[in-house]
Amino acid sequence: MPTYPRELAADLKDGVVVPLVGAGLSIPSNLPTWPQLIEQLLDELQSEDEVKRLRERFREGSLGATAVPELYALFKAKHSLLAFIKRKLGKAVVPNEYHRLVCDLRARTLLTTNFDNLIEDAHNARGQGVNKIWKNEQLAFYNEHQAVQVVKIHGTIEDIDTVVFSKSDYETFKRDRILIYHFVATLFATKTILFLGTSLNDLHLREIFEDVKARIDPAMRPHYALMNRPNPETRNVLRTYGIRSPRKFDPPLMELSCGIIWTLVSFNKSPGISSAIRLGHKRACGKRQRSALGSRSAPQKFVGYAR
Repeated sequence: MPTYPRELAADLKDGVVVPLVGAGLSIPSNLPTWPQLIEQLLDELQSEDEVKRLRERFREGSLGATAVPELYALFKAKHSLLAFIKRKLGKAVVPNEYHRLVCDLRARTLLTTNFDNLIEDAHNARGQGVNKIWKNEQLAFYNEHQAVQVVKIHGTIEDIDTVVFSKSDYETFKRDRILIYHFVATLFATKTILFLGTSLNDLHLREIFEDVKARIDPAMRPHYALMNRPNPETRNVLRTYGIRSPRKFDPPLMELSCGIIWTLVSFNKSPGISSAIRLGHKRACGKRQRSALGSRSAPQKFVGYAR
C-alpha cells in the first residue's frame, strides 16, 4: 500500500491546501499539451525552411518555449497569435475526471496557469459558485465564503488580450499585474500548494518561489506535486524548491488522486491518520476497479506538461 503524505492529508483537512492546476489536467479533455501547442504554432508559419530550423532549435532546447510565440507574433502580428490561441484552446470541451477530483478536494481557492475554463465548468456543474480573478482590480472581490475563488495567473481565453504566452507577455506580467503576482506569492508563503498537472517549468512560478524562499527560508512551508514519473530536470526543480513529490507509487496517478481525496473523507470518520490512509487507499482501489469495469470512465494519465 502506498504511503500517502500525512502532512498533506492533515493540511487538506484543515483547509489550508491550495491546488495549482496546470495544462496536464486538460489533456484528457482533448486540449494540447504545452509542447504540442508550440509545435502547432510552428506549423502555421509559412516558410518551411524557417519552420524546420525553429523546430529543430525548440526540440534541442536552444529555443525557449516562450520565444516561439514571440517569433510568430513578429512574423504574423500579435492579432494572429491571439487568434491562434483562441482557436486551439477556445474550442468546446468538457471537464474530465481529474477536474471533478479537484472539486472533491473542496478547496475554496485554486490557482491555475490554464487559459481554459474547465476547472470553473467542473465546479459550476456541481452548483458551486465560482469567482474568477485574473486582473488586479478583481482581487477586491476575493471572498472564499461566497464562492470558490479561481485565480487565473496567466489570464483567460474569455479575455484574450490578458493571456501570458510569449516572452514579452512574461516580461510585462509582473509590471502590469503586480497585485496578482504578490497575491500568489502570499499564498505560496502561507498555504500548502498542491501542484497538479504541471511540470514546474513555468517562469513565473519559479520566480515566485525564488522571491518567497529568499524572504522566509528556512521557514518555507512544504508544498507537494503529484506527477507521473517526473523527468530528471523536473526532479531537480523539486529538490531546488523543496517540493515533495510522492515517488514510491506503482499504482496509476488516478489511484493516487482518489486515495488522497478519500483519505480526507475517511480521516473525518477515523480515530487516527493511519486508519484514514488505509480506508482511503481501500476506497481508491475500489473506485479505480469500478472505473476499469466501465461504471465510470477512467481518464488518461496526465503528465506534468505546463509552463
